[in-house]
Amino acid sequence: MLHGPRKPYTIAILLLESGDWWRDWQVEIMGSDINQRVLHTARKGVYKKGSHRATPPHMLKKYFSEEGRGDYRITDGVRRLVSFSYVNLLDPYKTSLIRDLDIVFCRNVIIYFDRDAKKKVIETFYGKLREGGYLLLGHSESLINLSTAFTLRTLRHDMVYQKPLRTGSG
Repeated sequence: MLHGPRKPYTIAILLLESGDWWRDWQVEIMGSDINQRVLHTARKGVYKKGSHRATPPHMLKKYFSEEGRGDYRITDGVRRLVSFSYVNLLDPYKTSLIRDLDIVFCRNVIIYFDRDAKKKVIETFYGKLREGGYLLLGHSESLINLSTAFTLRTLRHDMVYQKPLRTGSG
């Protein structure tokens, strides 16, 4: 689950660029937001040329088609991997429809919540993730003083949180 309008397409493109190793998996990339206008724009998948300042030309050509007035539309191959939904992360009914996630990208979202709301959202993510699943937050966000349920993992250039695997025969 990703919260934000363009990030899901970026993840889909990275997956497509990584080779065929994942083709036998059931991959669903869901983007969410509470702003209907943002969701409408994301579903259309059309972005201004300025949105692609950092996109290499070969990637732009491979995953976008140019439309009039300098707009670029994401290709159907990318769009098929992505869906968008209205989700208020503080609404238990809306979040109850989401489960069994392997990865949650929630970058630069919880910084806007007060401490109690942050704790609630983090608890929700914990409950939605599979054992061993990952939570990725923004660089200015952390779980310090919010949750001890996750294990902090260090990757090459980032730190992520992992839902621990159950141990023992239970």
